Formats: sequence, C-alpha cells, structure tokens
Amino acid sequence: DTWSVLSSGNLNSITSEFQKSHNTFIFNDKDRNEESVYIQALRENGETAEKERKEAQDAGKPIQSVTSRVSPNNNTEKPQQDSAATVYGTTIDFVTRRFFKNFADIESEVLKDETINEDSKSEEIKSRIKESIKEGFKNKKIPNLSEDNLDNIINQLMDVVEELNRRHQYGYKIYTDVPYLIGHFRDTAIDSQNKDVSIGGQIDLLVEDNNTGNLHIIDIKTSKKTNESELVNPQYKAQLLLYKALIEQNSGGKVTEMSL
Repeated sequence: DTWSVLSSGNLNSITSEFQKSHNTFIFNDKDRNEESVYIQALRENGETAEKERKEAQDAGKPIQSVTSRVSPNNNTEKPQQDSAATVYGTTIDFVTRRFFKNFADIESEVLKDETINEDSKSEEIKSRIKESIKEGFKNKKIPNLSEDNLDNIINQLMDVVEELNRRHQYGYKIYTDVPYLIGHFRDTAIDSQNKDVSIGGQIDLLVEDNNTGNLHIIDIKTSKKTNESELVNPQYKAQLLLYKALIEQNSGGKVTEMSL
C-alpha cells in the first residue's frame, strides 16, 4: 500500500499536452451516473452506522472515533470549537469539498466551449471554480477567505488534480460525500484486552480508479508546516490506516493508496 502527501510544491508538474488530452473526472454518462458495488455498499453501511451511532449515544456509550483512537490526549483536551485554527480548518474543508464536487462539471463545460481559446481554458476553469466556491460561502456560517488565500488554495488543489491525473491515468471518480462508517475489530494491537472494538469515522475524499476499481483515501489537513517530512508523522499514518480498515470492511473494495 502507498501513502503520500499531496501538497503543492512537492508535486511533479504535468505537461500542458497531457493536461489538454486528459479530462480529469469526465466519463461517459453511464460511468458518471452509476456507482460501483463498493460505493453502494458504503452508502448502505453508512445508514446502518448512523443508527448504531445514535443508539450508542442514547445508551451513554458513544462510538470511539478514529481521531481519538490515534490521539489519546483527545479524550482529555478541552474542545476548541471557536479557536482560529479550528475555524480555518472548517473553511478549508468546505473549500476543498466544494472544489472537487463541482470540478468535473465546470471542466466539462469549459472544454466543450469552442469560444474559449485553448490557452485560456485552464484559467477559465479556475475562475469558474472560484465563483462556485464564493457562491457556496453565502449559505455557510463560516468566514470567507481573502481573494489571495482563495486563489492560493485553488492553485494547490489544481496541483492535486494533476497528481491524481498522473496516478489514475485511465480515469477516476472522486467522492466528497462518503458517509460516516463504523468498523468492528478484534485485535490486540487495537485493544489490549482483546475485546470487540467499534471505531467510527468519516473520510474527507475517496477516489475510485476507473480501470482497477481500487480506492484511494485523501485526508484533508491544515498545517503551517510546508516541509513534507514534517507532515509525515506516525499519528497521521495511524489515522489513515484506520480509515483504510473502515473503508475495506464496509465496501469490500481494496484501498491501495492513502494521501494527505
């Protein structure tokens, strides 16, 4: 299995010729409208997980989260819902999801528009995505980003698109609405008493390769650190491995890549 950091500045650039010849998320209508058995299974198990989570909460025994499992201190630290870092993280999460949710349709519209010069299409895609994100802010109780910050984030996400194009050269689907899932484990590595353990979590983005059907988990992180080696830490890796276990147990598919 592969895990990596999809961060701007650490990605190999893709040639403009490759960009023009490869449509990122654009497939025929059948491919775009039909979900694989893996995604269908995730949605069905997600409904069951929500019921199980509610029952556990009502019984006063909430399901342990992935983040608390890999960060023991999370259980004792005071919540910081109003901290600047938390608010910023929520905003970045929204921008990233909105970007990938709308990218395919916007790219398709621009690429089919013969009135737009070929050399200008990349900038036109970014401009339309930016407007769709700004439109989304109107219905969200989260702070807007400055124009410069938003432009910077969009440019970084475009770099991620290029990297995903490289990794999934026969096309892929990306899901921004993967449901909350619960995994049931019996493993001494997870619980020293060797009892059944239930762990719940919700991943940020899931990529499904059109050719192999393999799955690729992407976890969104906000950090002041810009060096890739600083971002690669045991806690993040443990979190991704638990997400991998959740996805594989609930989908029947195989996760072959995990990225931050």
